[in-house]
Formats: sequence, C-alpha cells, structure tokens
Amino acid sequence: MAGQDSRRRIDLAFVDTPLVVDIPAGQRSCERAVGRRYDRWKVSANSTNQSSDAPQTNCYLVTKTGKPGYGLYAYYGAAAKDFLTSERSHLEKGYGPTGSDQDYAWATATCLQSAQSAVFVLYHLYDRDTDSYPVPHYSMSFAAFALKAFADHETTQRGCTAVQMMSRA
Repeated sequence: MAGQDSRRRIDLAFVDTPLVVDIPAGQRSCERAVGRRYDRWKVSANSTNQSSDAPQTNCYLVTKTGKPGYGLYAYYGAAAKDFLTSERSHLEKGYGPTGSDQDYAWATATCLQSAQSAVFVLYHLYDRDTDSYPVPHYSMSFAAFALKAFADHETTQRGCTAVQMMSRA
C-alpha cells in the first residue's frame, strides 16, 4: 500500500460491514433467542460472523424492515487493544463513538488465550439514509440485557470468563 495515506488504511481496516459467512444451521441460538424475545418491538438479529477465531464478531439487531437498530460488537486480542486505545476515554466519559451520543453499553471479559481483555459494545444505530433511528426509543435496560446475553454467549464460545458490565460516567 505504498503511497497511500496511513490513516485511510486504518479507516478501511475497521469498516463495519457484514461478512458473508456460511452458517449451515442458520442463526446462532443467541440470535434466535433475541428475535423470539424482542419481536414485539420489531427487533431481531442479523448475524455476520460466528468464527471462533475472528478478532471481531458483529451481530445486528434489525427491525422487521431489515434496518439495523442495534449493533453488538465483540473485540478480541489485538482488535480489543486497538479498540480500547481509540475508544476507552469516550466510553469511560459516557460518550459513544461520535463523542456526543450516549446510547450504548459496554462490557469486558477475561480470556485465557490473550493478556488483553475482550471488549463487548452495543450501540444504538442511526440510519443516515433516513436521518432517523430505526428503533426510535433507546432503553438502557434493554441495552444492558442484550449486551450481557451477547457477551455471555461469546465468552462461552471462546472460553472466556467473568463478563463485567462497565459503568458510564
């Protein structure tokens, strides 16, 4: 990538886009459970990656129209370290990725295969195409419940332990 702006390479490395993953059994059990429990609020899961070796796992809770309303993200190893390097101060001060939004929840877990704690984040997603939130009402209790369920499932899959919900300022 000689001659390219190094910042552009970093931006492209973390583009949040769904991956095409062959899942013979369909959705994972945690994603099916979210759909069953929260269907009345028109929230369901749109899975993107279930590889146990991936440094990042994304799961989207989507509306019945297919618009992502919440994003659930798990970061492991170097990806977790990079995420915390860029986002920790925002999260600890009570702000999400844009520095002004407060509709998020986050957690960590201990993973034996890495000195770096795993990081789990839920964001209330904004749709720039419609200039609105696909899920108009953000619920802190729902966010905490959904993130805890996602983190518990991920830690079980990866052999991690001790999910710790983090507080905001």
